[in-house]
Amino acid sequence: SLTPVIGELGGQILLPCTAVKDSVKNVAWFLENSTQELLNCDKNSSSDFKFLRDNGSSLVITKLSLEDGGSYGCRDCSQSAESTPHIQLIVTSGPHNVTFRISPTNILPNGTLYTSVGSSLNFSCTADSIPQPEIDVFFYAPDNSSELFNSANGSSLDFAILHFPRNYEGSYSCSAENHASGKRVFSTLQLLVYYAPTHPIQCSANYTGISDEVSLLCSWPGGYPAPILEWEKDGKTYFNDTSDTLVASLNGSQFSAGQTLTCRGKHQIAKDVKEDHCEVHL
Repeated sequence: SLTPVIGELGGQILLPCTAVKDSVKNVAWFLENSTQELLNCDKNSSSDFKFLRDNGSSLVITKLSLEDGGSYGCRDCSQSAESTPHIQLIVTSGPHNVTFRISPTNILPNGTLYTSVGSSLNFSCTADSIPQPEIDVFFYAPDNSSELFNSANGSSLDFAILHFPRNYEGSYSCSAENHASGKRVFSTLQLLVYYAPTHPIQCSANYTGISDEVSLLCSWPGGYPAPILEWEKDGKTYFNDTSDTLVASLNGSQFSAGQTLTCRGKHQIAKDVKEDHCEVHL
């Protein structure tokens, strides 16, 4: 039976002559059958130096091309008997140029992608490989659990997920594997899933009992990321923060009885903005 040997496209490979005894150093190398000699008994290299003799009996093939794949054999130059190949050379390439995309999504300055709950997302992964690779897309949740989302044998994998849920936030990895060489290449994307609060914004004002001081509380939880909250009076913003809750204090010189204060909340996902507000009367 033939012994498989893997060589990388463009590289070089050494083929040992295992068909003769170790003591035999004068051998000829052939491709497919003993009449197609690559190196005959009195040559140490081919005229183009594509094939070289190493340590007397081994064959070095340089600048491997796909055409170099095939069945190779060696024979003892002192013997005239017909010989058969003993090595199957497989020339591989890649995976290279692994490209992974999730769309449509938005991107943060650090390269992290984000989408919103309920969106429909397309996943696409491509890779160059000889022979064609196996492409897998894995999902890794924040708790380090993993799930194989999809798999295909070929140079590309495309699929869609409709009504994207919030528990699919995490890391997505496209793996391209060349099964002939065992080489595997990954491309990974981080994806956040945003969602707006579903409950109305709530606010309150309470006297603290300290020199006419009023404590203001505005709360709008349930969204991700946190909303922008602002306390304003007569159109002027006094306090603001990016948080689920905004607590602020007014002293007696900053308000008077009967005034109305408004808390405004804004939650934004790309171009989609959800706003709400509430009022307190002093």
